[in-house]
Amino acid sequence: AHGKSGDHFENENVAAHVPENNRNEVHVNLDHDVFSAGADSNATQQTISHEGLHSVGFDDQKGSNGQRGYSNGTDLQQDSFDEFKGTPTEKINPDNILDGIFD
Repeated sequence: AHGKSGDHFENENVAAHVPENNRNEVHVNLDHDVFSAGADSNATQQTISHEGLHSVGFDDQKGSNGQRGYSNGTDLQQDSFDEFKGTPTEKINPDNILDGIFD
């Protein structure tokens, strides 16, 4: 994982990401709340695990509304996440794979 305070992130709301051109790296935004002192350790673990799944080939899947399925995203992203439950997509969408592990 790469990261340090002040690293440039296109979107400051992004806690971490795997670059499209180098799936062997996880870039971590140490200024994000999920990595702050006193942060929920489950959220931190979920973030790193989610990005780790990207590095081994699991991409965020999009639901019928066109939004990526995230368990803690916007309402539309959560709708996509819920849409995948009980479907084959549940087995390949990172947040669905991790669902329930860090509760």
